[in-house]
Amino acid sequence: MFSKVINGEYKDWTVKQKLNGDLVVQWSPNKVIIDSTTVKSYKILDKGEAKSSLTKTVALGTMFGWMGALAGANSKSNGRTIVEITWKDDKKSIIDFDTTTYKAFLRVCPL
Repeated sequence: MFSKVINGEYKDWTVKQKLNGDLVVQWSPNKVIIDSTTVKSYKILDKGEAKSSLTKTVALGTMFGWMGALAGANSKSNGRTIVEITWKDDKKSIIDFDTTTYKAFLRVCPL
């Protein structure tokens, strides 16, 4: 499976880890590097625990409004992590990460 932006800025762009270790949001040929120079902050919306899509939609919608509800509705299954990123320009993206890409994200954007 792959990681992608499911809502907000760069919606439907894919998230990839390059061979050199860089993490990018990409819609060919455009790309934005994900690291501490481009990301202002982030919060984990869902850690991929076993819940129904309806439960996630209601829970995330209650906590984070319509963007959270959409993230809950679009999240698929275990092993996925939903993260809301605030970029340095204050725009926001909600990304559905697979396990491997999420680990790379934590390396390039430590708390």
